[in-house]
Amino acid sequence: MPDDNDQALAVLNRLSALIDVPATRAAADAAGKMNVRSLQDMVLEGQGIAPYRAVVVKSDIPQAIAQESWKTSRTCQGLT
Repeated sequence: MPDDNDQALAVLNRLSALIDVPATRAAADAAGKMNVRSLQDMVLEGQGIAPYRAVVVKSDIPQAIAQESWKTSRTCQGLT
């Protein structure tokens, strides 16, 4: 993830739009998804456990979304 908070949030928001997982805790709460972990929560947890390993935020996504996220990863630092 980018070191800059604004850039990191932009990456999370872009990914959130693709995979329908809230980018932040505030976004999850605002959407009424109290029991859903946000991307930001998952990334922070992953950084604390193994900072240089990829964090799986969703699996079993449709192929079209996987291809779009792959295209996005080429322009967004932190996505693989």
